[in-house]
Amino acid sequence: MKARITCNSDHWLGKEIAQLFDTNFYSRSTGWNIDNNLHIKNFCDETFKYDLTINFCVGYGFRASILLNDLYEHCNTNKLNHTVLNIGSYLGLAVLHNPSGTYDLEKQLLNLTNKKINFDRAFFKSYLDSRIINISHIEGTEELKQYPHLNGISIEDIKSQIKIMINNPYIKTVNIQSRQPGMHRINEGKGPILRGSY
Repeated sequence: MKARITCNSDHWLGKEIAQLFDTNFYSRSTGWNIDNNLHIKNFCDETFKYDLTINFCVGYGFRASILLNDLYEHCNTNKLNHTVLNIGSYLGLAVLHNPSGTYDLEKQLLNLTNKKINFDRAFFKSYLDSRIINISHIEGTEELKQYPHLNGISIEDIKSQIKIMINNPYIKTVNIQSRQPGMHRINEGKGPILRGSY
């Protein structure tokens, strides 16, 4: 399956997901910028070359939702069947505890955009097949090294879930939440229980 992913080839999670497919990377390191509207237009125009787009923008400005919506309009205008896998939230302390950040809002809008596209595909004639995977704490991240009492999800489990989604087109949303220890651990002084974010 020929795919493209909107992240840097050195991104620790993006490069793991990209290994599942024959994947090209789109990022500033390859001369492509999601903040540039002309770059997004050219990106949409090249959709016919790929079977799958992995929408993995981690920047701000609601760009992941804008890209998804632009792909939706492009595919419908050109009657082009295409699949998008959106990487929704994946947890990190920096984004969860930033009081001025828009991360939570941006990921909620991406979820809603995915839901709208799926509604149109189910009840009207829409050519874009949109799916989203949201991930909680991931094993091996710096955050979990600071909080060894927390459980994380392995990269291999994430990749396994993505394979299941791609092979089962009726699955539109997957939320992978790691099982955390009970609140009694806080009373033992072993650290906080961090919230999930979808």
